Amino acid sequence: MQTLLNISNHPSEKWTEEQKKGWDKIIDIPFPNVDPSLTMTEVREKIANDLIKKIEKIEKNEVNEMSVYLAGDFSLCFMIYNEFSGSSIFVFPSTKRVVEVINGQKISSFKFVRWR
Repeated sequence: MQTLLNISNHPSEKWTEEQKKGWDKIIDIPFPNVDPSLTMTEVREKIANDLIKKIEKIEKNEVNEMSVYLAGDFSLCFMIYNEFSGSSIFVFPSTKRVVEVINGQKISSFKFVRWR
């Protein structure tokens, strides 16, 4: 069985069936708000450490093979990735950008293609 830990502001309940395909279980953790005025040390102390504890607790209790999708503030993503890159499998959605011109205005949408 495959579990996906979705740490993003893209709740899986809004995903297409194609995006959910292949995951037996999806656990959503809303990506924390990261104040842009914080230093790297403050991001680590005020946000990253708590998120790391949440992930560790989920990993400890999860019986399935678990992958992690992480999307949000680059500094926090970097800290989380560095913490778990040796023990967790990170996955990333690939999308195709579709641009349409409607009433003279460019409208972009993104179509999910696959996980990699």
